[in-house]
Amino acid sequence: MGATEEDGSPYRDARGSRGGDEIREGGEPMLGGGVNVGRRGENAGGDAGGHKQVNNAHILKKVVEVKVDISNVMNRLDDLEEKMDRALEALVPHPNAPRGPTVLQATTMAEFDVQEEQLKNSANSQQLEDKLILIGGKDTRTCVANMANACMAHELQLLFNWSGRKGHGNSGDTPRRGFESTRLCRVIANAVPKCGFPGPKSLSEAKEHLKRFIRGAVDRNGGRNKRKPTNDPAGLDA
Repeated sequence: MGATEEDGSPYRDARGSRGGDEIREGGEPMLGGGVNVGRRGENAGGDAGGHKQVNNAHILKKVVEVKVDISNVMNRLDDLEEKMDRALEALVPHPNAPRGPTVLQATTMAEFDVQEEQLKNSANSQQLEDKLILIGGKDTRTCVANMANACMAHELQLLFNWSGRKGHGNSGDTPRRGFESTRLCRVIANAVPKCGFPGPKSLSEAKEHLKRFIRGAVDRNGGRNKRKPTNDPAGLDA
């Protein structure tokens, strides 16, 4: 008999009994590290699968972000389209829209009164305001001048002062109509701050420039040179 260990089992080669190559039936050696190699393969496969899941999650996140960006762009385009539609309606009113002022530039007080009557309708006031905003100007002063000149001929401007008290000019102490209390004044004052020129703009500033514009009517179109020296050189009223 061959040598035996203390427990009486047949003695095997140290390489086969102590973690070395074990001997299978039939005499074929089996690598003692075979199990570890398999485990390493399983771990490598698991790492690859986890990395793939991370990549998929990252791609999905990017897709969601792109969808959100596209949605935001579409909303902005819708807003721009709506603004363009409103601008076009101001230039070319819809056939079913409320009838706007028939006289854009009044040349007489009678025409001005017709315009004032039409501006009692809020839809007409809004329509005129939209038209005036499109006229605009580079600042508050030019906006006021452009809008007022579009609505009132110079000869009509001469029939107004700001408060309605007696004024001075070519006709002497002639009672004038107060522009401050008119509906057209309110429409112009409301339109000016909505124009797109840079810098500060406000309703109070628009009214202040309107006051100066009405008071300065006597000096425009050569009025200062035509007035007699005995008349008020400033052409201002109270």
